[in-house]
Amino acid sequence: MVDRMLHLAGALPTWRVSVVGPASAATMIALCRKGFDRALSIQGGVCPGAEGDCDLLLITGPNTAQGLSTSVHLGLGLLRDGGVLVAHEGELKDDSLISAVLRASGREVGWCVHDMAEGCLVAFQVLRTPVVPSVAAQAIRAA
Repeated sequence: MVDRMLHLAGALPTWRVSVVGPASAATMIALCRKGFDRALSIQGGVCPGAEGDCDLLLITGPNTAQGLSTSVHLGLGLLRDGGVLVAHEGELKDDSLISAVLRASGREVGWCVHDMAEGCLVAFQVLRTPVVPSVAAQAIRAA
């Protein structure tokens, strides 16, 4: 399954990869064997200051709806703008869970690709949503 996840993302061994989810240990071993030596597993959380330097976030499965949502939220802060999130949705087959976490975190989807061969794999390009100044802030600046 790791091969398919990497293929969906178009990943290169030079990419920084973060892995979270129930199968993260096995995924980390597979990544190391494939030459991805800039990979890390995040299970218990990340440093509050750590932000935006990984190119690829792999969400391993199988997952429950709550587990998938938690895993995406846990790793999302490490994903750079324009980075790729690949998730094993398994039987859930519901992109709305991931999309909701992305929106709530100020992110949006650039593109999305599915692979239905092994459960359901989905890859998203994740973009930061541009911050639009509020009307009040614009009025203050104008004054």
